[in-house]
Amino acid sequence: MVSENKEIKHIIKLCKKDDPTAKKQLYEMFAGKMAAICYRYLDNKEDVEDALTDGFISVFENIGKYKEGNFKGWIYRIMVNSCLSLINKQKRFVMRENNTFFDKEENVEIDNPERFSSQDIMNALQVLTPREKVVFNMAVIDGFSHDEISQRLNLKKTSIKAMVYISKVKLRNYLINLEQERNRK
Repeated sequence: MVSENKEIKHIIKLCKKDDPTAKKQLYEMFAGKMAAICYRYLDNKEDVEDALTDGFISVFENIGKYKEGNFKGWIYRIMVNSCLSLINKQKRFVMRENNTFFDKEENVEIDNPERFSSQDIMNALQVLTPREKVVFNMAVIDGFSHDEISQRLNLKKTSIKAMVYISKVKLRNYLINLEQERNRK
């Protein structure tokens, strides 16, 4: 049996030669994981499907530029960019600047987050507004710097910092309430 790394390398090589069967295999191999990433940024199935489709089109258009390395990271970044492009294109929410400087010392992290299931976390993300969700995902989950987020979303860094803080508070409160509810049962 061929190892996954060798298999992926072989499929990538064939995709670079525009092999339709290899493209289908690559899509099937990564579509589920990439759809989950899109759902973190987007709120409805149609938008997720659009971002996923656009993302894979970009993957196949640019696969010739892919060099040896972390393919999963490369395709992941393309999907995040596809989601951000869709959000910007739709202008689904207006980013209002928040001039309040958030420099809270209060700890908003949750202890032992591993006690919550991935479904709990996905449900928690739904309490965020669309703009909080995008900024939180970019900053906390995907590791974009505040400078990168500022450039991509045309926001001041203070607004980004505020939204990340507010998002963490909302998520922490949601998870604490969820846990208290479960303990009462």
